[in-house]
Amino acid sequence: MVKVGFRSDKKTRYMNAGGFKPFLVRNAADLEVLLMNNRSYTAVIAKNISSRNKVALVKRAAELGVRVNNLRGKLRVDEKK
Repeated sequence: MVKVGFRSDKKTRYMNAGGFKPFLVRNAADLEVLLMNNRSYTAVIAKNISSRNKVALVKRAAELGVRVNNLRGKLRVDEKK
């Protein structure tokens, strides 16, 4: 007989606190996929992306209107100029 476990409801499974599901982004083409699904998914930039590429992905996501969960990691601006 099946026992009730601690798993969440199917409708809300894998959702974050804002009500969106995460989508792993490794390149700019993955952001294009989220263009049509930006009301139900958010972008999560992969851990192994370089800081230069991450800055480009964040700018592109802002242009497309896609939410990004981990915006501030690896984003450092040199203010020595």
